Amino acid sequence: TRKAIAYFRKALQFEPNQALFEVNLGAALFSLGKTDVAVLRYRRALELNPRYGIAYFNLGNAFLKMGRMEEAEGEFLKAAEYSPDSADARTSLGFVLSQLGKTEEALASYRKAIELDPNQAMAHNNLANRLSAQGRFEEADLHYKAAIRLDPQSALFQNNFASSLANQGKRAEALKHYQEAQRLNPEDPQIRENLARLQAV
Repeated sequence: TRKAIAYFRKALQFEPNQALFEVNLGAALFSLGKTDVAVLRYRRALELNPRYGIAYFNLGNAFLKMGRMEEAEGEFLKAAEYSPDSADARTSLGFVLSQLGKTEEALASYRKAIELDPNQAMAHNNLANRLSAQGRFEEADLHYKAAIRLDPQSALFQNNFASSLANQGKRAEALKHYQEAQRLNPEDPQIRENLARLQAV
């Protein structure tokens, strides 16, 4: 990654108005935890190309990491506008909307992500979480199953589905998915706690 940073810095010396180089430099800096500096590079990319969807998307991720949810929402909205085929933008927007308590808008964003890419596992998982929280278990179960089918190695998806099943009183099914989640990620304390709580019932 440090080599990538050096490469893109040098590339910008020769082509200082190349928005792609700015975005790539920002992404490399972001991966090293230099979020504030990454934001500056993404902003510079947008000065060069105000319709650059991936720059808005990356900027949204930076604000999300910084906990600046309202700003992240704005950037993800622009990412969805300028990259209308991006399921990632819609999934991330849905997450931020959910965090801001805008549940129906979040649901719509997740559904749009799945419409754009039916194989977007995280969109299925996040949509299922929101549906489950509303007690819409039948539809939630369909999306949990889709997420797990698309990414059977995800302990997160297994754990979330198990929690939803437990809330429905489906103890045996919940136990199976908690055990699978623990097999996939034995070090996760939340999974261990959830499994122990269910076994104690």
